[in-house]
Amino acid sequence: MGNYTKPVNYTTATGVITAVVISVPAIAGVTVPVTGATPVTTVTAGTGYTGTVSWSGSPVTFASATAYTATITLTATTGYTLTGVSANFFTVTGATATNSANTGIVTAVFQQQLPLLIPQPSPVLRHQSLAQRPQQR
Repeated sequence: MGNYTKPVNYTTATGVITAVVISVPAIAGVTVPVTGATPVTTVTAGTGYTGTVSWSGSPVTFASATAYTATITLTATTGYTLTGVSANFFTVTGATATNSANTGIVTAVFQQQLPLLIPQPSPVLRHQSLAQRPQQR
């Protein structure tokens, strides 16, 4: 009989081999929505799981000034399990993430991103030379 190399819990008293509960909460690869960017559809594979991502509104690219919700579906890989994962265990950078206990369905809410406004000089002042500007008193 060959050696079992996958991560497992082995109970010597009963001889039972059980899967390891996923223990790393951070889900990588889901990026904060940025205007014009293309939404990701998969997560970066983590320790014990792979995953897919769907977005509210099914955007082709992200719009400005819009809040988005990503639904992340994690699937345990061989030797791992989601049974035993606590509620709200998973985290997603830049989002408020929630999940029910014992599941890999994660809801990540990204707040509305406001457009960056860069102040522009007045067109009138920009074209006046110093000699043409009104005197300050």
